[in-house]
Amino acid sequence: MSIASDEQEVGDSNFREWNAAEDLPLISPEAIRFSKGFLRSKPEVWFPGFAAYWLPLLHTFNLRQDAVETIPLLDLSSMKGITFYGSLDGEMLTLVISESLFDFIARVELPAASQTAKHLFIEYFARRFLTSISSSWSAQEGAVFQFHSDLGSPPVHCSAGVRLNFRLNGEMLSLIVGMSQGLLEKIDQLWITQTLQGVANIDDSAHIRLVFGSTQLVPSEVGEVLSSGQTVPINSGGSEKILLLLEDRPWLEGRLVRDEGGIAFETIREVEQLEEIEEGMTSVSFELGEIEMSRRDIHLLAQPGALHQFPHIADQPKAHVYIADKKVGEGALLAYESQLFVKLISLS
Repeated sequence: MSIASDEQEVGDSNFREWNAAEDLPLISPEAIRFSKGFLRSKPEVWFPGFAAYWLPLLHTFNLRQDAVETIPLLDLSSMKGITFYGSLDGEMLTLVISESLFDFIARVELPAASQTAKHLFIEYFARRFLTSISSSWSAQEGAVFQFHSDLGSPPVHCSAGVRLNFRLNGEMLSLIVGMSQGLLEKIDQLWITQTLQGVANIDDSAHIRLVFGSTQLVPSEVGEVLSSGQTVPINSGGSEKILLLLEDRPWLEGRLVRDEGGIAFETIREVEQLEEIEEGMTSVSFELGEIEMSRRDIHLLAQPGALHQFPHIADQPKAHVYIADKKVGEGALLAYESQLFVKLISLS
């Protein structure tokens, strides 16, 4: 869409001021806090011996298991089912067996048994499962596990959990293992430590530029288009999309989100090059600002889904206008539907 067609199709009255508090998805502070560690982790890597505890049992019960998937969770509102509790060195573990898994086990293994017998069998399943977890956890050898069969409700709140999705005899089933704050923080730090292995100079900082997008102009149009009061469209993927440049080189593509503390960036993928500039055209870029970031955060943020909060960026920030890496002005961010525009305020 050209500058001219934008002005024809969108009148001044159709624009509204872009506001992070209204235009960006809201996430929790906990999602930012654990986005580079626990939420990016693959819990199964710390339980290398877990399968050895279960393969003989599954074979005995004539069950075929495959397609195991582990998903870290901060929101445990979906924890519904039959619940059992245990503790690992004083930290609470909660095992929630979904109704579908309970029905499967009862139907396949105990079709004619009483409800009491079925629940006893499920408790055996829970005891064995939680004991297997504690015994196979390579990150905490010698940990003391205790099963609490008579616990009506947990004395400690589960802050997070892991959902296991798997197939038994071709049926897709799931269960959730909840954990208290101490285990959550331990797994978070384990993943961060593992991710940073071999990364040198993690305390050094680097320069990051936050780029909304760009517009290509014919050189003869630059003076006319980039004049005070003009409204210029940003060619990007929408009002949330943004690109990070690391030391002026393309680095990460992502989206803007927010929490109560302000604006944050969520990584989608790494990028290696910017959109090519057409021959004879001038590229004008629109940026949110610049920050310094430690090599530690740079390495962790490269994980898809990782989040990083930008300090000191207002809900209605100014857009900085650049030509060939030189700032030439700034403007107000406007929105029309999902498209971003910049209304130029000052030029240098």
